[in-house]
Amino acid sequence: TPWISIRMNDSHYAPLADHDHSYHSSFWKEHPQWWVAPYRFITWHDRCLDYGQKEVRDHYMALIKEVLTRYDMDGLELDFMRFMRYFRPGQMREGTQILTQFVSQVRHQVENAETRWGHEITLGVRVPSRPKIARSLSLDAIAWARIGLIDLVVAQSSWEGSDSDIPVELWKELLAETGVTLAV
Repeated sequence: TPWISIRMNDSHYAPLADHDHSYHSSFWKEHPQWWVAPYRFITWHDRCLDYGQKEVRDHYMALIKEVLTRYDMDGLELDFMRFMRYFRPGQMREGTQILTQFVSQVRHQVENAETRWGHEITLGVRVPSRPKIARSLSLDAIAWARIGLIDLVVAQSSWEGSDSDIPVELWKELLAETGVTLAV
């Protein structure tokens, strides 16, 4: 069945020499003040967009609404794995609440799309392989599952390597009684 996956942050080709790369959206290019760390470049993560900024969240929500309006799908995946910085240094705790509210708004948009298309649409999230790491990055998939915001958790290792020992049992325990499907 058809699914659409949206990268919730992407900073490919982020070094200064590549700012004009066609891979970057005009939104990213025009708003360097909304990068996670506009004052430095240590890693590509410094060029991720900062979800602490309402304008960034609004930008992604508009994309999600457009996708849900244009395309009849059976599932929408929010891919939080490329790249995994969503807030400025020191703002992760507040960020957890912000992203929970954001995912709640996405759930509302999915429900609107279900009514429009006449069938259920699964909402999934792709997060780091370890719940503690996911939470430390403001990605509280366990809370999202427990309050009914998501239907699927895809736990995966970072693109930089592989993890052949994902704690599946821990994920199952933490997701118990939520009805949320786990995939690794």
